[in-house]
Amino acid sequence: MKRVLVVLTLGLGFFFIMGATPWESKVAYAQDPDPNAAMKIGWIEVQGQRRIEEATILAQVKTKPGDGFTPAAIRQDIQAIYDTGFFKDVQVDVVGLEGKLKLTFIVTEKASLKEIEIVGADEVTEEKVREKLDFKLNTIVDQNDINRNIANIRKYYEESGFWLVEVTAEEEEVTPELVKLKFIITEGPEVQITQISFKGNDTFTDDELKDEMETSEWQFIISWFTSSGYLKRDELNQDLERLLDFYYNQGYIEAQIGEPDITLSDDKTKLYLEIPVIEGIQYKVKSVELAGNRLFTTSQLMEKVTLKPGGVFSRSQLRENIEQITQTYAKQGYLLTEVYPTTRRHPETEDLDLLVHINEGKLTYSRWIEIKGNENTRDKVIRRELKFAEGDILTSTALRRSYQRLNNLGFFQEVNLKTKPTEEENQLDIELKVKERPTGQFSVGAGWSSVDQLVGNLGISQGNLFGRGQRLSLSGTFGRKTTTYNLGFTEPWLFDTPLTAGFDLYYRTRRRLEFKDYNINRRGGRFSFSYPLREYARLYWGYMYEQVDVSEVSEDAPLIIRMREGERNTSKVNLALGRDSRDNRLRPTRGSKHRLSFEWAGGPLGGDSYFTRIVGESGWHFPIWWKFVLSIRGIIGYETSYNGREVPVEELFALGGDNSVRGFESWSIGPSIDGEVIGGNKELIFNVELHFPLVDPLTGLIFFDTGGAFGEQESFRASGMREGAGIGVRFFTPVGPIRLDWGYKLDRQEDESKYEWHFAIGTYF
Repeated sequence: MKRVLVVLTLGLGFFFIMGATPWESKVAYAQDPDPNAAMKIGWIEVQGQRRIEEATILAQVKTKPGDGFTPAAIRQDIQAIYDTGFFKDVQVDVVGLEGKLKLTFIVTEKASLKEIEIVGADEVTEEKVREKLDFKLNTIVDQNDINRNIANIRKYYEESGFWLVEVTAEEEEVTPELVKLKFIITEGPEVQITQISFKGNDTFTDDELKDEMETSEWQFIISWFTSSGYLKRDELNQDLERLLDFYYNQGYIEAQIGEPDITLSDDKTKLYLEIPVIEGIQYKVKSVELAGNRLFTTSQLMEKVTLKPGGVFSRSQLRENIEQITQTYAKQGYLLTEVYPTTRRHPETEDLDLLVHINEGKLTYSRWIEIKGNENTRDKVIRRELKFAEGDILTSTALRRSYQRLNNLGFFQEVNLKTKPTEEENQLDIELKVKERPTGQFSVGAGWSSVDQLVGNLGISQGNLFGRGQRLSLSGTFGRKTTTYNLGFTEPWLFDTPLTAGFDLYYRTRRRLEFKDYNINRRGGRFSFSYPLREYARLYWGYMYEQVDVSEVSEDAPLIIRMREGERNTSKVNLALGRDSRDNRLRPTRGSKHRLSFEWAGGPLGGDSYFTRIVGESGWHFPIWWKFVLSIRGIIGYETSYNGREVPVEELFALGGDNSVRGFESWSIGPSIDGEVIGGNKELIFNVELHFPLVDPLTGLIFFDTGGAFGEQESFRASGMREGAGIGVRFFTPVGPIRLDWGYKLDRQEDESKYEWHFAIGTYF
């Protein structure tokens, strides 16, 4: 209810209109001859509010102290307060005081929501219904809120098959300030789609058209697990668009899809859906022409056009062709190029002429680059990853690659890079908004290992040290038989150049107790550098020194341990050339990674080990359908000794484990003596993975691995390869993906286990 109560003392009414009180009328009039001064407002107050701040209410009032009194303006102010939805009654009291008017808005607040009651939720649980509500207790609820939530409940029921559901709401007063809201649900019978048919479809069968729809008929087993077979209005509307798009892509550009005819069975448990179709003429392409192109020749652009004369016209194919032409210009810096088609139809011959208009525009330049959201990461760390600077020609290639490089840093959960128009026709501002992820981690934990039994670990790492992009890690693992310490540091831009430098120091000791005693101590360190040669290519070089001491070896120790007994120092350098075009290093969906590395140990470098090693690796990622990604990797390696030395046993190739052939234990595939694997000087590995989404941040995969290690006198041969296959999951965390794989031996031999579990952190390839 909205009312205006104006209290004006009759004896003062005339003088207020004239602008003065009786005892000062002459003075006021003489000093202020303006007759409107009599209606000036001096004060505005609010009364009756309990929870709503006075300032919030007055913010709706346009009338201000000093304004003249206007009934129409006061009515608008009352309406504005009422429209906030917080009040069930608004009045205004106007009194005169000291020659001015005092306005008091008197409000009556609506009751707050104390509780919500659900009545009638039998087939669908009350908990599920409450999940669809967006009310908050102890807040004011208006009719719009109630209507919206009724619609939410009804939509949920309809999608669950209760197409005839009825939902109403009642308010019950608990106290003058509190109210209970009751939703009353009449579920009705469950309605299943029994039949979907079409009328007017002469070219395509009902089954062909139903294949284009998400809405489907109810099937006993499938619908039980997928909740299909029920009418969902939003999904049906999308299906009508899909059907229309299907016809357009088959050349029927005059096709029409009518409003479905929905029929219920007598018992109202079955639903029949008939969709009317007008197919029209199937058009073929008679000619294709381009207009407006100057920067590229017609023949260059026609290479991007797959719609050819004589072929059936397809709207989706046309969209792809326009995108290809647009990208051709955008890659050269013409981001604002406009490409739009027109057609001229010839119904009598059932074909059409296609004319593609091109408005090339001018070269596009970046004006300002605005970075937002980087609370920790310094601006320069972000800017140095961009493939353009302020004032540069802006290309789609530079924008896309900049986005990839920022994602590959691993510092951000989200990267949004968008262009904004400016007053200059050929200039764009760049808004780069990031959402940072935690890059520091402190971990204390324990686990169980088949080798060490109870294992403890302690680690601290920071992937974006002081916001400079530097990486620092310190960790230790402590087990009954194994102890490991690692310290690593990487500077990605040494001296503000793209030269990456880093070092690692480590100490590892391995003790075998029980009956086969031995000790292995490894300590060493490495430093490395890398420098970009081209956008995706990089040159790597480094040096490593390691001391290995195998001692206290019993006669019952494994052969591989007995062969390594003693102390050996290894000093080696490595040189590698890599190319990485993956779109994301943690979760690649396309692109490839290749690496060719060479190692040289001994000789002038010193140490006890004299050998050379060369390893080639190539990995590819292909998006094949929806979010399914096929990944393939191959590795080939060869090493040899010189100066009459042998390759140290610990440097030989032996496969098995999470990074080579899954389903097999580490160091279980390769040349052996008396059944114990000692390793070989050659290796060959192939891996295939098919990734698919689960529940974010989890993805699943199936894999097939095969590989072999071969001795000096052996050649690469398929007969020496072992095979494993299995399934796995990837859990993506800020520090990298956690990998859990179950591998099954496809060529299991006697005395071998059937399968192995593999757990690791980091990317596979």
